[in-house]
Amino acid sequence: MNVNERFESVAREYPESLAAARRAGVLLEMADLKAVQAVPDADNAARAFSEAAAILTKAQAKGPTRRSGWAELVRRADPKSVRKVAEALAPLEGALDAVVRSSLLPGWAPTYEPQDEGWAASQQTFEIRRALELLSQRGLLRSRMGDLRGALEDWGAGLRLARHVASEPFLVSGLVMREMFVIVTSWIERDLVTRGHDADYLKKLKEFFLSQPPVVEPITLLRGEAIVAHQFTIDPKSYRKKFLLNYCVPKEELKNVLPRGVSIDVLRYAYSTQVLKLFTEIQTQVDPNEDAQVQWRVVDEIDSKYNNPWEPTLALNRSTTSQYQLAWQSSYYCTARVRCFLGLLAALQYRLSEGKFPDELRDTGYEETDPYDGKPIRYRREGSEIRVYSVGDDLIDNGGESKLFRIPANGLSWWVDHAVIYSQSSS
Repeated sequence: MNVNERFESVAREYPESLAAARRAGVLLEMADLKAVQAVPDADNAARAFSEAAAILTKAQAKGPTRRSGWAELVRRADPKSVRKVAEALAPLEGALDAVVRSSLLPGWAPTYEPQDEGWAASQQTFEIRRALELLSQRGLLRSRMGDLRGALEDWGAGLRLARHVASEPFLVSGLVMREMFVIVTSWIERDLVTRGHDADYLKKLKEFFLSQPPVVEPITLLRGEAIVAHQFTIDPKSYRKKFLLNYCVPKEELKNVLPRGVSIDVLRYAYSTQVLKLFTEIQTQVDPNEDAQVQWRVVDEIDSKYNNPWEPTLALNRSTTSQYQLAWQSSYYCTARVRCFLGLLAALQYRLSEGKFPDELRDTGYEETDPYDGKPIRYRREGSEIRVYSVGDDLIDNGGESKLFRIPANGLSWWVDHAVIYSQSSS
């Protein structure tokens, strides 16, 4: 059977594959997603947040928070800087309070707007990044002014919004959740710099993190990807060379994705058939109640099957549907940040009671595991400095050394890349 005949054979399976996907409950159109995410207006956090974001935009348009050097001023702990930050944030108080209230609503049904080439996106995700920065900064300010309860309310609202966004079933939602967790926890970290010897503070911060619900299950982030993949493969416009080069297909793969002698109609029905089969297997074979690592192994096996290098009708799959591990990496990353933070708090509490940092993290009684590999969260002590970290998505324990860069913060360092690391000098 030549390439043309193979494509025609698979294309004929499209009606049956479409019916099987629908029976399995695979989401294939935006209307399907809207039906799943239907939420009464009174419970819709996305709608309430959108209204709060509009107020925030108006309040911030000409406010002092737009000036240069603002972020550096917020980081400082001296009374003069704290007072200046309080004055700058004062006009935004009402809008930020509205953001906090919106985060408390139980549902999340955003408005999806088509982009240039028909992809669906939630406008709220872009607005939330800005709101989270300000909310996290206000939390830092409140803590420095002695209002830890208010600070935890702001930080808790930020983490709730991150989880809300991750309930949107697209891979990009997981990446946004990861970014949001970094934003909120980084500002909490800056506060911890100056309060590592405060026993009551450490206790309440520990209670705060322990009270946080788990992050959204990774498998949730794949449900909407079927909509994107099916929409992409069934649309004749997707098979323009310029479009393919701009959005997904490497130049050297173009001849395999667009084989000679195969019509566009045959191409799109063949490629769509393979996408439908892929997501039908994910929908029917992955148990959402299973451990995340077990889920990933099943998805990895399915993904490998539909990226077979010898099957010509999988050429487009190999270029566009090989990023599903990002769903798990985003979930693991957020979980790892919280667990590393709790490990650091355990070490700081140990120092208060014993007068020194523990030799091993398990000496504190903290035995949480690294979500990436299931082994204990890593701990490293070098003289007066400790590091509590995760191996990250490359699964390489490099001792907590960053491969990219770090952001120093008065003795407490956040290392970025494949690890989640917190360091604190003993002074």
